Amino acid sequence: MRLHPLCRLGTADRVTVLNIVAGFGAILTVPLSMVAENPLARAFGYPLGLELTARLILLGAIADGLDGVLARRGSGSGSAVGALMDSIADVISFGVAPALFVFGVTWVEWIETGSGTEPTLHFVGAVLITSVFVVSSVLRTAVYTVTDAAESFRGGVPNTLAATILAVAYLAGFDSAVLLLAVMGVLAYLMVIQTPYPGLRARDAFGAGTVQAIVVIAPEGLQLWFARLLLLAALAYLVLGPVSYRSRGITK
Repeated sequence: MRLHPLCRLGTADRVTVLNIVAGFGAILTVPLSMVAENPLARAFGYPLGLELTARLILLGAIADGLDGVLARRGSGSGSAVGALMDSIADVISFGVAPALFVFGVTWVEWIETGSGTEPTLHFVGAVLITSVFVVSSVLRTAVYTVTDAAESFRGGVPNTLAATILAVAYLAGFDSAVLLLAVMGVLAYLMVIQTPYPGLRARDAFGAGTVQAIVVIAPEGLQLWFARLLLLAALAYLVLGPVSYRSRGITK
């Protein structure tokens, strides 16, 4: 049987599929990290835990940046269906996956280790903050989807950036559940504000993607320093992005 014509994806759309697979893979690894005896880890000899979750989120971010570059190249690279699929992929990889990731960090640190004075309150707080993050990511993506692509104003921190900050902070050694939940709460708010953030230029996106790729594939010792470099760059963009937006003469 032949595929429906709308299911025939362009080049950019196929990269979006990689984003979806990476995001779903990140989601799958979270419950695996909560199991004390992980049979998959024994079978494959790799620790299928939260570090892998963070790497997969970054892999999704790489795919998201690449499909954007390809889509801007013109005809044959993307499709209308692919544009909608990209928005759905963003919710999976940069909304649900990072929320479950931070919840997994909370579970491992507070529930399994028994640290903290009141685990029940910690659990409720983690549920509330991660839920708000998912809602903010969905809202930001929905607004982005219905906004005319020709408009230069894009309010709110991109959920790709928010997810990258959370994942790379963990890989950079800032893996405290309290810290990640606090950062997630701030990012959830920043995703729905009106402050505009510009899209990365192609050369900047290439540079960021290169560092992300090194963080994803690098061994632990080397990964730490590249993760810290990427975290510094992501935080710089978080703070200076709106300044860059205004300096390029873009107005609301």
